This record gives sequence, C-alpha cells and structure tokens, in this order.
Amino acid sequence: MRKHLVLLVLVLSTWTMASCVSLDIEPETEQAEDLFFSAPKAPFVEKDTESLDAYYIEPKTGNSISIKSACYDPADPSLKSLEKSAFNGMTVVKVLNTKTEEFNNREALHSQRLVKIDGIPVIVEMMVFKKNDCNYIITHVGVEKNFNVTSTHFKDFLKDVRAP
Repeated sequence: MRKHLVLLVLVLSTWTMASCVSLDIEPETEQAEDLFFSAPKAPFVEKDTESLDAYYIEPKTGNSISIKSACYDPADPSLKSLEKSAFNGMTVVKVLNTKTEEFNNREALHSQRLVKIDGIPVIVEMMVFKKNDCNYIITHVGVEKNFNVTSTHFKDFLKDVRAP
C-alpha cells in the first residue's frame, strides 16, 4: 500500500498547472524561491523528488505531506482549475470538504476528497493558493483508516508555510 501512496503523490506532483486547454505540454514554470516551511516532526522522513519542493512520508502508515510550487505560469489558472488538475486521473468517491479560506494572506481553496487507489480508500487533503505569480499545492495523503494519525502534523506544517 505504501507504494500506492507514493504513486499517488507522484501523480499529484506531475499535474500540469494549466487551465482547461491542454496541449499535453507542461508550461515552463519555476519553483518558488524563498519558500519557507518547517519539516514535519518525527516520525516523518524527507524523500527526494525533483518535481516537488518537499515531500515527507510517515513510514509506519505511509501517509505523506508534500508541497509543490509553480511560478510564472502563463495560463494563470484559477484555484478551482488547479484543484481539478490535481485530482485528474483519480477516482473521487466523495467530496468530504471544500472551503475557501485565507492562507498566507491570500484566498485559498482547502479541500478533502475520498479517492480509491486499487480499490483502497485514500483521503487527499489539499490546500491550493496563489501568491506573487506562483501557484502552490500542499497535500496530505493517507489511507482512510490511518489518515487522522498524521492530521495534526499536517496542520502544524500548514502553520509554518510562508510563501514569498
């Protein structure tokens, strides 16, 4: 199951920050400079990936926390488009929560979806926001039965994120 969660995070990390029109080519974007966050506390461990600003996994449950930035996207997608793109390719079973809130002094879309991966229920919690020509997606992913084990870690992670 841990491999499936890693695959899900990699799928989320390769989403195209593009609007509805797609040419099957990811627009030229850059990761945000001076993005600040603190790594989640143990038992989370950092994993290397070029497609994300940061990716952490909790070895016992396989739950993960990640952050991805993309700056100077010429398409300038809406928050809803960014969220929709991130969930493309997943079977969304149920929308658990979606709300607009303030995050990093910007409007943000905070959502939770129950998805299925190989028939296993997985919860994806996502914070999507835009700031100073950059788009950000922060995710918390975990098998439904273990998701709440790391929810506090995700809340703490969000508190420390400071986008330039």
